Amino acid sequence: MYTLEGTLNYISPEQTGRMNRSVDYRTDYYSLGVTFYEMLLGFLPFQAADPMELVHCHLAKRPVSPQEHNPQIPGPISDLIMKLVAKMAEDRYQSVFGLKSDLEKCREELITHGQIKDFAVGQNDISGKLQIPEKLYGREKETEILMAVFAKVCKGNPELMLVCGYSGIGKSAFVHEIYKSIAQNGGYFASGKCDQFKRNMPYYAWLKALSGLVQQIMAEGENDIAIWKERILDAVGTNGKIVTEVIPELELIIGKQPLVNKLAPKEDQNRFHLIFQNFIKVLATAEHPLTIFLDDLQWADLASLKLIERLITGSDIQYLYIIGAYRDNEVDSTHPLMVMLKEVQEIGKAVQIVKINPLVQSDVTKIIVDSFKCSDQAAAELAEACLRKTGGNPFFLRQFLTALNDKKLISFDQQIGIWTWKITQIQTCGITDNVLDLILPKMHQFSEKTQEVLKLAACIDAQFDLQTLALVNEKSLVETANDLQEALLAGVILPVDEQYKYIHESETFNVSYKFSHDRVQQAAYLLIGDNVKPMQHLKIGRLLVARNQEKREEKVFDIVSQLNLAVKLITSSEEKSELIRLNLLAAQKAKLTTAYFDALLYLRISMNLLDKDSWDRQYELMLRLYRERIEAEYLNGNFTVAEELINIALEQVKSIDSAEFYNLSIVLYTLLPNYSMAVVAGQKALKLLGIDLPGADEWQSVMTQKNAALKELLVGQDVLTVVDRPLMDDPGKIATANILVQLLAAANMISPIFMHMVSALLVEFLLTHGNAPGTAVAYVTYGMGLCSREDYQTGYRFGLAGNKLSEFFDNKSERVRAKFFMSGIIPAVPCNPSRYYRT
Repeated sequence: MYTLEGTLNYISPEQTGRMNRSVDYRTDYYSLGVTFYEMLLGFLPFQAADPMELVHCHLAKRPVSPQEHNPQIPGPISDLIMKLVAKMAEDRYQSVFGLKSDLEKCREELITHGQIKDFAVGQNDISGKLQIPEKLYGREKETEILMAVFAKVCKGNPELMLVCGYSGIGKSAFVHEIYKSIAQNGGYFASGKCDQFKRNMPYYAWLKALSGLVQQIMAEGENDIAIWKERILDAVGTNGKIVTEVIPELELIIGKQPLVNKLAPKEDQNRFHLIFQNFIKVLATAEHPLTIFLDDLQWADLASLKLIERLITGSDIQYLYIIGAYRDNEVDSTHPLMVMLKEVQEIGKAVQIVKINPLVQSDVTKIIVDSFKCSDQAAAELAEACLRKTGGNPFFLRQFLTALNDKKLISFDQQIGIWTWKITQIQTCGITDNVLDLILPKMHQFSEKTQEVLKLAACIDAQFDLQTLALVNEKSLVETANDLQEALLAGVILPVDEQYKYIHESETFNVSYKFSHDRVQQAAYLLIGDNVKPMQHLKIGRLLVARNQEKREEKVFDIVSQLNLAVKLITSSEEKSELIRLNLLAAQKAKLTTAYFDALLYLRISMNLLDKDSWDRQYELMLRLYRERIEAEYLNGNFTVAEELINIALEQVKSIDSAEFYNLSIVLYTLLPNYSMAVVAGQKALKLLGIDLPGADEWQSVMTQKNAALKELLVGQDVLTVVDRPLMDDPGKIATANILVQLLAAANMISPIFMHMVSALLVEFLLTHGNAPGTAVAYVTYGMGLCSREDYQTGYRFGLAGNKLSEFFDNKSERVRAKFFMSGIIPAVPCNPSRYYRT
């Protein structure tokens, strides 16, 4: 969008990419009208301070007519120009013949009478090309509901609305139709679409929507972009990487972001949602209410649905309007979307659902009248036949009318200048109940090269860029654009913006296209034989791997979405190993955005590719795979599977690595919760590392011994000096410290004495061998134990030492845990704790 500034004064509303309308020859009539306007008056119809304001004018503001500016301009000339610059393509001239006819009449009037008398323009403007209007029919009541809810959003009430109906019923067109109204109120509108072939890509629709919003911001002036940068960075702080992982394009505004601290999974999930809420809050303001439209939610990933729920119910965002569309015939009460909806409603948040029903007879009649420029009476029989054949489904109706035109059952009579149809044959013709049967014959008429490139495009995405398509088509950008031309002219694919026009002038343009409907993409995919589809995906995946060696992490979801559909064709050990690593990378990226379910799916695919001797041949890889898979399983609530995987790993790993899996076992049993089993796992791990954890009958005596030993160890030293101890560097010692730290949570739930003893063991270990990241909490919990034994001075200073150490390691999670346990020490001190603080 931000590359269009040079031609922005002249582009049509549909060229802005904000209207969900196809771009055809009538867009040039708009540009011609702007040019005529400027020629007559010496200035453009819209004057704007920045590109976004100019886009808004093209979309929503009616220009002052030339005659209003200058009464000397004849009415027909003014009307002709205003017809050219109409917002909707169907309200402009439909043919060059109609425009030429009006211009010739003006010239004739001027020559004959010396002036141009008033006449109605467009009387001879009937196109011989079938143009079915893209405007909405029969949705007035639903539109009122949609806008009434938007009015609530403008008052600071966040809202979630769902739009449901069958495929092709017009859900997407209905929602996009409100864009102009939103723009008139200063609002931002962003839309993203879930993809039937990319259901495992976390936040896919959110990525598409918010990437588009970033492009809108980038189209603003430099000063505005600088303000956005400041606001966003203030909102996300040092956690910007969390948002750029989902929306890489955001780096264009805020720059590269540093890595974030690793947190425990639950904390990580909370942080992700908090930072994302802060980011959205910056975008959704009273001046610019934000509408986000997520289409085809029947294909949404779980993480995307969870984010919707959190933004609507768990945040203080005020000016946010989330609209979701889905096919209600493809979801039931157990579908994740319906589960999310139920949870939102149980919290007490009202969700309005708008059902989009089929068109009725009067609506179909209006479409026939507007398409063929005929009277209601003339349209009646054809409208009745079309309604009966298509059931009032708008997409089906468009395809049916197009098929009738292709079969010459509807045609334009050039001699008399009107559309005619063979009503008897139309009424008696057989009609399929599958709209794909109407689309496929049209595609079969395309040349072989066009069919082949459409097959590739269908495998890539519902929206695709020319650069990627050219890569998998193994041709240049220009050659690939030429291959698409037939489909473009037929309306099978649509350009996202007007840059496609200039690809023959320069291959530097970032040209994107989209299928006109997901059913059209499905039809193109059906052109590929079932036995050929895996080979096609394999080819695309291999090309993407080869092309993106340096951008593998950035493109990993695109790569695995192709190769995972061709798993059975991958037989070489080298390529299997490559795919295992790619899926592992995809899982780790999904986990970074707390999309744990998607991460698990990628890990399962990886492990299904393993050979029996993988532990012998790829030991380090197996460690990483099992570690990630175990964590993903228990994060998804699959505790039994996680336990089984831990046991398998413990049979395979070396003794030094077994501690890590026992550590995972402690986490697992603590989450269940089964604290006694967590302790058993800790005992086994510590025994391997040379430490015997005392039994329950020894806890009191061991605690007393360790307290005395620690007191002796620190004689003559200030407790605060423990933070100056050297850091551990021995892997075995670090593993021991980690096991003891992990045991603290279970110990705390079993017995205060047990927790105090474990803390004492750990503090003694740290004072002997040095400190390590993650161990600061040990000093604080030990201080809590001392306070419970009325040694307030030493206990308080151990708490201070732990907090000071957590600051040294600069890990927010560790700092929070240290402060949390410190809050257990302060109330225990019977008087002002400052008396125990010595510098």
